Amino acid sequence: MLVVSPDPPSNISNRTAGADAPFWLAAIADSSDDAIVAKDLDGVVTYWNKAAEVLFGYTFDEIVGRPITCILPSDRMNEEASILARVRRGEKTINFETERQRKDGLLIPVSLTISPIRDAENTIIGATKVARDLTERDGHAARLMETKAALLALQAETKVGASNLLAALGELASSQADAKNVKADLLTAVTALAASREETKTCIADLLMTETALALSRAETKSTESDLLVAVASLADAQANTDVGVVAMLASETALALSKADTKNSVADLLAAVTALAQAREETKIGLTDLLVAETLNASLARLSQHLAAARDRSERANRAKSGYIAGMSHELRTPLNSIIGYAHLLKIGGGLDHIQETRVDAMLASGKHLLEMIVSVLDLSEIEAEHIRLKAVDVDPKAVAASCLDFILPSAEEKGLTLTLATPPDVPVKIRVDPTRLRQLLLNLLGNAVKFTSRGGVTLHLRTVADGSLMRIDVADTGPGIPADQHELLFRAFSRLDIEATSRVEGAGLGLAISSRLATLMGGRLGHSDNPGGGSVFWLELPVNAIANSLSEPASSLASSANVKQLLHVLVVDDVFMNRDIAGAILRAGGHVVTSAEDGAQAVAVAASADFDVILMDVRMPVMDGLEATRRIRVLEGERGRVPIVAMTAQAFTDQIAECHKAGMNSHLAKPFDPDTLLAVVAKAKKIGMRRGESESLSCVGAQ
Repeated sequence: MLVVSPDPPSNISNRTAGADAPFWLAAIADSSDDAIVAKDLDGVVTYWNKAAEVLFGYTFDEIVGRPITCILPSDRMNEEASILARVRRGEKTINFETERQRKDGLLIPVSLTISPIRDAENTIIGATKVARDLTERDGHAARLMETKAALLALQAETKVGASNLLAALGELASSQADAKNVKADLLTAVTALAASREETKTCIADLLMTETALALSRAETKSTESDLLVAVASLADAQANTDVGVVAMLASETALALSKADTKNSVADLLAAVTALAQAREETKIGLTDLLVAETLNASLARLSQHLAAARDRSERANRAKSGYIAGMSHELRTPLNSIIGYAHLLKIGGGLDHIQETRVDAMLASGKHLLEMIVSVLDLSEIEAEHIRLKAVDVDPKAVAASCLDFILPSAEEKGLTLTLATPPDVPVKIRVDPTRLRQLLLNLLGNAVKFTSRGGVTLHLRTVADGSLMRIDVADTGPGIPADQHELLFRAFSRLDIEATSRVEGAGLGLAISSRLATLMGGRLGHSDNPGGGSVFWLELPVNAIANSLSEPASSLASSANVKQLLHVLVVDDVFMNRDIAGAILRAGGHVVTSAEDGAQAVAVAASADFDVILMDVRMPVMDGLEATRRIRVLEGERGRVPIVAMTAQAFTDQIAECHKAGMNSHLAKPFDPDTLLAVVAKAKKIGMRRGESESLSCVGAQ
């Protein structure tokens, strides 16, 4: 397989860029009859050979730097996210048949082979795509169908020809019988002619005898003259009979000639029918050959489909095993971290610490928060690559989301003396349809990075529309040190840290921008970077105004955000780990609530059936009876006890795990580890859900984030 660098050599022509790739590699790519395209992990085109120009209608200068989605039909936009996910996993896609859209709008069938591109350290940095036009193959298939139809018609014609041949043979036999009859008539006519000639001779003899008698005696009486007249009449009759015989003979000869002509015509028809039959047989052989070729091709396609299905099954099994392993690791990391962060919070809440002790507790909390952020980032990236994330499309006010993100980041900016600015021109739409949680996550990551790497000046968040109002563009511009050009390609690569990060002592796993880029792609948009003309960097996000990809339409929640309910609540805390019960109980009691504890699901069901609670905090993984089964049993209790709000307080934080909690009957979800404010807010909101009877909301919180 030909692998093309995303940065082909510049010495081939002005069509390519980058001087590191060998001359012959780009020359081979440009001489290929197949379209060869290279793109980075964000789906942005970095190479485009001549065959791609011919196939898709875009020139090199028109397409490089633009997203590959510009050649995808509107109903196939989801394919790109799936393809990029496979590339990031190092998987190769072979002979994927689909459709692409030319620049002139024409849809063309293509077969795609996509392979990851790796750098010198064997890191995946992009992908090559070899596209083959299937228009001619589909035309062959259509012609094959036409040949089969013609074969069927030919077979029908062959049957008709055979019928005509049998009819011709019948006519020939009939003609031969007619010829025999004509010959018999001719023989009869000849016999009659011979008899007529004998009669003529007899009449002449009689005439001579009569003339002799007349010469001997002219004095015969009138009776003798009568006899002479009778003789003359007899002679006349004999001559007439002779003429009739001659005419009959001529008619017989004519009939015989016509019979011979008919026989010749029948033989000619027979030869023509035999010739047509031979030709039909040859055409039948050709049609059968085409049919055999088609059946062979179908058999090959069937075998290929079986191989592909087996490969897909193996891949799905591997993904399930990977997801199960990561889910287990997530639980095992979050559970002890909940104890570390929780007891550090309790030390701070309890007071009585001197300055040094308080400083050490703050350091514990900061380290715990950093570790939790790394865990969450790794799990987010894992879910995106496994295509487990489902976006929720709701109508969102982009100005309100931007303002709330700036309010959230304001304390960090004020610590460094930075100014935050929100620029919203009048043409910014009032609503866009997008997942508000993921949009907020993406903006907070960009704003957080801008504040982290900027030591003086400020950060500007600019909202505007582009592309005739069909796209919303959000710019995050800072006045920081900027990013060297030779490191731009590392920006959106997972686990990559730039030189500026190492020298500035900024902590991080190098996943924030990688996750943000993938989220932007899932939402049908793209994330990019450019240099700030005034110094620093600009990270920009473009999203469709009216739709997002891979989404589930869902109405916006009407519940208030996280205001505390100022009332005494009776809370049941269910967890098999003592430290988790101790931490949650201490925080709730400090907030003025009454707490009852249970060690497993079976105890929880018994306690919930015997007493009234305002909220139940339920762990999921427990011995004896897990939290999901306990919830299902509580939901069948009679009266208010069966409708008590239940919050999943668990280290299981994957999207499908949260969905299982809701399916079992839980109202919301709180991920471990959590901080005191988050726990109290979740309990207050859960009580509101109970007051609204029948409503539920996902309150998934990642405490220390």
